[in-house]
Amino acid sequence: MSKKLIPSQIEDQAKKLGVESAVLRAVIEVECKGSGFNADGTPVILFERHVMRQRLIANGHVMIADQMMIKRPD
Repeated sequence: MSKKLIPSQIEDQAKKLGVESAVLRAVIEVECKGSGFNADGTPVILFERHVMRQRLIANGHVMIADQMMIKRPD
């Protein structure tokens, strides 16, 4: 199986999701930097820092969330 999606696979998945293929291609471009896979074939996983912070706080780890923001304010 190829590690890069071909146009027909994108079209098929778009139909399953009930969206236009252009919409799915736009999401792939923005969220995966143009490809769903890294050079080594592993899938791209976008780290959502704000989600991590929310989940840390929700689980009682406010100090860790604050330390994370101090260490990496970007």
